[in-house]
Amino acid sequence: MYLLKLLQHRGMLLIKLSVVVYSLIVSRIGYALPAWGGLVSAELHCKIDAMFKRLKRYGYTTDYHTLSDLLDKADYDLFSSMRRRDHCLHHVLPLFVWLITLELVAILITSLSVVLMFIRNLLLCVHCTGLYNSLVPYFITCLHP
Repeated sequence: MYLLKLLQHRGMLLIKLSVVVYSLIVSRIGYALPAWGGLVSAELHCKIDAMFKRLKRYGYTTDYHTLSDLLDKADYDLFSSMRRRDHCLHHVLPLFVWLITLELVAILITSLSVVLMFIRNLLLCVHCTGLYNSLVPYFITCLHP
């Protein structure tokens, strides 16, 4: 914190101070965060969050970080990269992760086809009953506000 105070006193811009904060503090906390993040005690968690609040309050950064946000992002990034076949931890993933992914894709395709079939049948009924000219502009305004 002393270095940041000194840099701010010497007239360093807020944008550059934010880069220094990210380079020195956030990156060191984020290093291997998925490995040790789950072992952090509640007391240490609060202390780290309080440090981030002080950094924001003293004007050293424009971003407000929390340990929970950093941990969530690190876990998401690790899991996303593990899903690639060329990742060294890809073989650790269980098979059901891929089955769930394929099942969700199938559900989305089925849902999309049901919605498109409903719209086609609705437009067919509207066209057959002669309400086509009154309802189509309504649908167009709903789709393109």
